[in-house]
Amino acid sequence: MTEEQPIVNIHRQNPPAWFKAADFGIFIHWGVYSVPAFAPVESEDFDTIKKHHSIKYMYKHTPYAEWYANSLKIPGSPVAQYHHAHYGDHTPYTSFAKSFQHTSQQVDVEKWADMFAQAGAKYVVVVTKHHDGFVMYDTQIANPNVTDYHLNFDFVGQLAAAVRKRGMRFGVYYSSLLDWTFTKKPIQTAADMMVGNDKSQTYLDYAWDQWHELIDRYHPDVLWSDIGYPVDPRLPQLFKDYYRAVPEGMVNDRWGNYPNWLDNPVLRPLFNVAAQIVTNREDKKGGLHFLVLEKSNAKSVGPF
Repeated sequence: MTEEQPIVNIHRQNPPAWFKAADFGIFIHWGVYSVPAFAPVESEDFDTIKKHHSIKYMYKHTPYAEWYANSLKIPGSPVAQYHHAHYGDHTPYTSFAKSFQHTSQQVDVEKWADMFAQAGAKYVVVVTKHHDGFVMYDTQIANPNVTDYHLNFDFVGQLAAAVRKRGMRFGVYYSSLLDWTFTKKPIQTAADMMVGNDKSQTYLDYAWDQWHELIDRYHPDVLWSDIGYPVDPRLPQLFKDYYRAVPEGMVNDRWGNYPNWLDNPVLRPLFNVAAQIVTNREDKKGGLHFLVLEKSNAKSVGPF
């Protein structure tokens, strides 16, 4: 492969015909966070918050329900206050999993797929694991820290079949860099998010095995990683394995990483200062939103 067209994204310059025609798609966020289904509504997005507040304030007041588990660990956050009022102080986030495992079995993927097709969607991407670590299918890869933390039926496979039966393409989202079942400290700064991930071989193998499980079981037309990917020399091989299984597959651009040596008591504060400077600069340009940190660390790996 050439430098302009690395193995990570072999279709960057010339996407396959299906992708060129895929002008509208559906992205599904559904998981354990749908049980409390709460986030503060001070603003609709990170971008608006950070224009007026610090990055630390932004994480404490994140408007995304998917971040409930992280916000819950931040003392005084709106989520912590909400959780105390509705569930008390002895109900961990992971306890919502049992309720979700039960109610999720009522999902009607055929009805979902009908609505997507009627709306004119050309592809559907579903979250298979968000940052909270809960897996949205009956994975065979055991989480070493939380038992039975996944759906006990193949929701992803059922949805994939329903979507494809109606002529749509199917993709999977997977939170590669962040998995809060492997870390205890909440994300409150840019350094926490970008270099505070679990760097153990245990997690590297866990993410590696689950990505391969997704590829082998579902042959997804889209691989969508989020935030980044932990430092792992095997990553190029992951893409080779993917393209071998799905030659016309598409890959997004959130697979980059910052070196592990940045995660130390001296450099973390400098990282946070640099992140705030970059963020403020982009705000003045009227350009990138909070994903600027992800974009800056990502190699040119995708068209999304």
